[in-house]
Amino acid sequence: MNEPGTQSQPNSSSAGNGNMESQEMLRLLLDVCRKLVLQLKILFNFVMVDLGGYQLIDRCVQWSVQNPQTALCILAGGLVAALPILIFIGIGLSTLFVTLTGFLVLEGTLLTIFSMMLCGLFGALLIVVLFFSIVGLFAYFGFAQIYDLYGSVESHKSALLRFMQNERQTSPTPQRVNGSQSATNQQTSGHEEIVN
Repeated sequence: MNEPGTQSQPNSSSAGNGNMESQEMLRLLLDVCRKLVLQLKILFNFVMVDLGGYQLIDRCVQWSVQNPQTALCILAGGLVAALPILIFIGIGLSTLFVTLTGFLVLEGTLLTIFSMMLCGLFGALLIVVLFFSIVGLFAYFGFAQIYDLYGSVESHKSALLRFMQNERQTSPTPQRVNGSQSATNQQTSGHEEIVN
C-alpha cells in the first residue's frame, strides 16, 4: 500500500516544483520592486532635504505670490514650450501601444490564417498525390493484366497463323504456265519464313 503513495508523490512533486518555481519568481520580483521603491524614496529624500528642494519650492511659491502676472506668463510659456514635447511623447507612446496591440492582434490573426492556408495546401497536395498514386497503381496493374491478356491472345494468334501456313504448304497448289505465279509463290514462302 505504500508503493502507490510513493508513486504518486513524484507526479505531485513535479507539479509542485513548477508551482514553487513560479512562487519563487514572484517573490523575487516583489523583492526587486520593494528595493526599487526604497531607492526612489531615498533619492527623493536626498533631493528634497539634503539638496534643498523644499526651500527652492518655498522660494518659488513666495516669488509667484509677489509677482503673479510674471509667474502666470512664465507658467503659460512653459506649458506652451512643453506642449509639443508632451504631444510628441503622447503620440509616441500611443503609437507604441497601438503598434504592439495591433501587432499581436493582426499578426496573430494573419499567422493563424496563413498557417491554416498552408495546412490546407499541404492537405490538398497530399490528396492529389494520393489520388495520382492510386490511379497510377490501378493503371499499372490494369495495363499489366491487359498486356498479359493480349500476350496470350497473340500467342494463340501466332499459333493459328502457323497452323494456317502449314495447311497452305501441305495443300496442293495448281501450277500455272506463266512464271508470275511461281514468283508470287516464292515471295509468299519467303514472307512465311520471316513470320515464323
